[in-house]
Amino acid sequence: GAYLRPTLIEGLSPVTSRAATEEIFGPVVTVHPFDTEDEVVSYANGVDYGLCASVWTSNLDRAHRVSSALDVGMVWVNTWLHRDLRTPFGGV
Repeated sequence: GAYLRPTLIEGLSPVTSRAATEEIFGPVVTVHPFDTEDEVVSYANGVDYGLCASVWTSNLDRAHRVSSALDVGMVWVNTWLHRDLRTPFGGV
Protein backbone atom coordinates (compact mmCIF):
# COMPACT_ATOMS: atom_id res chain seq x y z
CA GLY A 1 0.00 0.00 0.00
CA ALA A 2 0.87 3.64 -0.14
CA TYR A 3 2.93 5.10 2.67
CA LEU A 4 3.67 8.78 3.22
CA ARG A 5 6.54 9.58 5.55
CA PRO A 6 5.66 12.07 8.31
CA THR A 7 6.97 15.56 7.60
CA LEU A 8 7.94 18.26 10.10
CA ILE A 9 8.24 21.81 8.72
CA GLU A 10 9.90 24.65 10.62
CA GLY A 11 11.04 28.18 9.85
CA LEU A 12 7.74 29.34 8.33
CA SER A 13 5.72 32.36 9.40
CA PRO A 14 2.88 31.21 11.69
CA VAL A 15 0.79 34.11 10.38
CA THR A 16 1.34 34.25 6.60
CA SER A 17 2.46 30.78 5.55
CA ARG A 18 -0.30 28.75 3.89
CA ALA A 19 1.29 25.58 5.29
CA ALA A 20 0.76 26.99 8.79
CA THR A 21 -2.67 28.56 8.33
CA GLU A 22 -4.50 26.08 6.10
CA GLU A 23 -5.34 22.43 6.61
CA ILE A 24 -2.86 19.93 5.24
CA PHE A 25 -4.28 16.46 4.78
CA GLY A 26 -1.35 14.18 5.40
CA PRO A 27 1.22 13.36 8.04
CA VAL A 28 2.50 16.94 8.24
CA VAL A 29 3.09 19.27 11.18
CA THR A 30 4.43 22.81 11.25
CA VAL A 31 6.43 23.90 14.30
CA HIS A 32 6.67 27.52 15.47
CA PRO A 33 8.65 28.90 18.40
CA PHE A 34 6.90 31.41 20.68
CA ASP A 35 7.71 33.49 23.74
CA THR A 36 4.34 33.92 25.47
CA GLU A 37 1.05 32.09 25.81
CA ASP A 38 -0.78 35.09 24.34
CA GLU A 39 1.45 34.97 21.27
CA VAL A 40 0.84 31.30 20.55
CA VAL A 41 -2.91 31.57 21.25
CA SER A 42 -3.08 34.43 18.72
CA TYR A 43 -1.37 32.18 16.14
CA ALA A 44 -3.87 29.39 16.76
CA ASN A 45 -6.92 31.66 16.82
CA GLY A 46 -5.75 33.57 13.73
CA VAL A 47 -6.57 30.80 11.27
CA ASP A 48 -9.90 30.28 9.49
CA TYR A 49 -10.16 26.70 10.75
CA GLY A 50 -10.72 25.58 14.29
CA LEU A 51 -12.09 22.09 14.53
CA CYS A 52 -9.60 20.95 17.13
CA ALA A 53 -6.28 21.65 18.79
CA SER A 54 -3.79 19.92 21.02
CA VAL A 55 -1.84 21.51 23.86
CA TRP A 56 1.41 19.86 24.91
CA THR A 57 2.76 20.88 28.32
CA SER A 58 3.84 19.50 31.67
CA ASN A 59 2.03 22.36 33.46
CA LEU A 60 -1.64 21.56 34.13
CA ASP A 61 -2.53 25.18 34.96
CA ARG A 62 -1.06 26.29 31.63
CA ALA A 63 -2.97 23.53 29.84
CA HIS A 64 -6.25 24.80 31.28
CA ARG A 65 -5.44 28.48 30.54
CA VAL A 66 -4.40 27.87 26.95
CA SER A 67 -7.20 25.38 26.25
CA SER A 68 -9.78 27.87 27.49
CA ALA A 69 -8.34 30.64 25.30
CA LEU A 70 -8.41 28.61 22.09
CA ASP A 71 -11.33 29.25 19.74
CA VAL A 72 -11.76 25.64 18.59
CA GLY A 73 -14.30 22.89 18.89
CA MET A 74 -12.24 20.37 20.82
CA VAL A 75 -8.91 20.52 22.67
CA TRP A 76 -6.73 17.59 23.61
CA VAL A 77 -4.02 17.91 26.26
CA ASN A 78 -0.86 15.86 25.82
CA THR A 79 -2.61 13.53 23.39
CA TRP A 80 -4.41 13.63 20.08
CA LEU A 81 -7.60 12.12 18.68
CA HIS A 82 -8.72 10.41 21.89
CA ARG A 83 -12.41 11.11 22.13
CA ASP A 84 -15.76 9.76 23.11
CA LEU A 85 -17.46 9.02 19.79
CA ARG A 86 -20.78 10.02 21.35
CA THR A 87 -19.50 13.62 21.50
CA PRO A 88 -20.75 15.79 18.63
CA PHE A 89 -17.97 16.65 16.19
CA GLY A 90 -18.08 18.54 12.94
CA GLY A 91 -17.08 21.60 10.98
CA VAL A 92 -18.45 25.10 10.92
